Amino acid sequence: MTALERLVTGMVKRLVRVQAFTGKVVSVDKDANTCVVDVDGLEKADVRLTSVVDAAQQKLIIYPAVDSQVTLGILENDAQQCYVAKYGVVDEISLETETDISVNCKGDLSVNVEGDLDIQRDGMTFNMSANGFLLEKSEETLFDVMNDLLTELQAATYANGAGATGPALNVANFAAIQARIPNLLTN
Repeated sequence: MTALERLVTGMVKRLVRVQAFTGKVVSVDKDANTCVVDVDGLEKADVRLTSVVDAAQQKLIIYPAVDSQVTLGILENDAQQCYVAKYGVVDEISLETETDISVNCKGDLSVNVEGDLDIQRDGMTFNMSANGFLLEKSEETLFDVMNDLLTELQAATYANGAGATGPALNVANFAAIQARIPNLLTN
C-alpha cells in the first residue's frame, strides 16, 4: 500500500462509523426485549433484540444465551440504537403469528400450529387440541392402548385352588377410570 493509500484509508476510517461489532451477552431483559452486551470491556445497555423499533410489530424475538457472542448492528448510523444482528447461542425464541408454522431441526421434525399443535417425527405424532391429546405411533394410539388395558382389567379372571374367579371386585373403579380417558386423550 502506498503512502497516499494509507493516508486516505486512515482519513476514511476516522470519518466512517463502524456499522457492526461483536460482544458478549451480559444479561437479557425479556420484558423489554433488550440485552446488555460487553463490547471490548465496555457494557452496552438497552441493545434491542430486534431491529424493529415499533414494539407492536415485534412478532419474532430471539433471546441470546447469557455469556454467548453476538454481532450488533447500528440503526440509522446512531451508535445509541444498537440491535442484535446475529446470535452465537440462542436461549429462547418467541413467535407470535396468525399463520402456519413449520420448524425443521436436526432431521425429520415437523411442528405445525394451526389451531392445534401437531408434532411429527419418525412415524410418531403428538397432537394437542381442544379435544385432548393424541399420541400415536405406527397406527397405535395411547387412547386405544389405555382403553384396551382397562377393558382387559375389567374382564380379568384369576386362577386359584378352587378354579377361576370372576372379574375383580373393583371393576366399577376400572370402568370409572376408563370413562375419564376421553377427557384427556383422543384417538
